Amino acid sequence: MSVFIESLSSDPIERAIAARVSRILADRSISASRRETLVRQAQRDLIQHRERRDTRQQVQAIAAKATMPTGYTAKAVQVVSGRVVVAATHQRSGMRWIDAGPAPDGITDAIAQPIGGKRATRRQGPALNPIEQRRRELRR
Repeated sequence: MSVFIESLSSDPIERAIAARVSRILADRSISASRRETLVRQAQRDLIQHRERRDTRQQVQAIAAKATMPTGYTAKAVQVVSGRVVVAATHQRSGMRWIDAGPAPDGITDAIAQPIGGKRATRRQGPALNPIEQRRRELRR
């Protein structure tokens, strides 16, 4: 049995990938070539996950430096057209997008991520694009 360092990670996605590879290697019904293909795919998934995590941390660091207007609280951050924008809310004024500056090189547009690494709870159903949601609210 193989033990991977990722299985000791605090990141649940890395642990899941390590468990998946362990199951692949333990399953003797899979041919050697298919096993190799599946393990290589898991390696690509792990590398891609780590790159996304690093990118997310860079974007959130830029958002943390943004100056919020008085009374506004940062709720989410996203990259739009090469700029980092922060969704900020105010108790009376509602939500507003605040430009936090240019995105680091190589970072493309990304869907909004909660500020501070906390998982936002959302209702069941398809993911909502925050910009489209705000447009719908303004049309009412």
